[in-house]
Amino acid sequence: MNAAVENRAPDEIEIDLFAELQLLKQLIRKNWLWIALLSMLGAAAGYYYVSKQKPQYTAKYKFSVKLSEMSGAGAMSGLASLIGGGGGGADPYAKIIELAGSEKIIGKALYNVTEVDGKREMLINHFIRLEGLNQKWSKDSTLQKVKFKPILYSIERLSYGERKALFTILGQIVGGEEATAQGVFAREYDKKTGLINLTVTHWDEEFAIALSRSIYQELIDFYTYDSFDNMSLNVRNVKNKVDSIRNALYATQMAAAKKSDQALGLILREDQVAQKSLNIKEQMLITMLGEAQKNYETLSMMQRSSKPDFTLIREPFSPLTPKVKSKILFSIGPLILIAFGSVAFLRIRLLMKSFFRPKTSHE
Repeated sequence: MNAAVENRAPDEIEIDLFAELQLLKQLIRKNWLWIALLSMLGAAAGYYYVSKQKPQYTAKYKFSVKLSEMSGAGAMSGLASLIGGGGGGADPYAKIIELAGSEKIIGKALYNVTEVDGKREMLINHFIRLEGLNQKWSKDSTLQKVKFKPILYSIERLSYGERKALFTILGQIVGGEEATAQGVFAREYDKKTGLINLTVTHWDEEFAIALSRSIYQELIDFYTYDSFDNMSLNVRNVKNKVDSIRNALYATQMAAAKKSDQALGLILREDQVAQKSLNIKEQMLITMLGEAQKNYETLSMMQRSSKPDFTLIREPFSPLTPKVKSKILFSIGPLILIAFGSVAFLRIRLLMKSFFRPKTSHE
């Protein structure tokens, strides 16, 4: 008996599947008009959405940084007692990535004046014009009066309204918690190749190229001058130490000579003790001066090779290849999705009707 049931099970399943297919065919045949209308409306909406999207241009800078001449931290740790600090183990690549997205770098880059679409203006004013921010800020009494002027960039010199506008624009460019989108600027470091990518994506090709070039140049300038200035400060500190030791040695030598010549060569017992103390101090200062001079020469040599070596691998030039969303894909996708969804909705509605339909009892 069990064998008979098992043999009947596949037939029953086939019958159920066949019945389900027949039911779906009836549903489609009965409601094909409004299913087709909804599907066509979805396809039209998808096509309209894509047609309104502007092509996106990606301007990418790809470069490498030579670290052999930047690893002064290890050498600096041995001079910590002389320059008043210890060596650091910060990852220079991580520092570059953080600097590239910082307010100092992006702010300076936005304040550079360049020509975009035939208009020579600050990049920040180009961005305001291209994104239509003046219209969006028209209801904000603080932002609607903002107009950036080409001056030397300094966040401290900006007014309250200018800082508010700048931080809003930084959020749209870099992204973050306050940004509504991912941001037009992205940076990444490939550990396998050791290359760093700075990418600006925008619908205006000239603006994308100009902003990426400005950020790259500001990053190089800041990182180069920062490394050189830090090394110069350390060299100056050691130089001051050397001069201080040299002055103390000179004063000690002068005092020792004065003691030895006192009283026409007649030296008292207490003068002998003082003379011996001066001799010991002189020997200590000579030793300290020798070490300080050696460290000073080491730092001076490091300073001459402290500037990082940026090697540009890729630079964006016009024309860039735009990225455009496929109109066919965005039309067929909604059409198929709405068609299947409509059929599924009709089948579920039919099941709900049969489930809630009152059962008639047969006596």
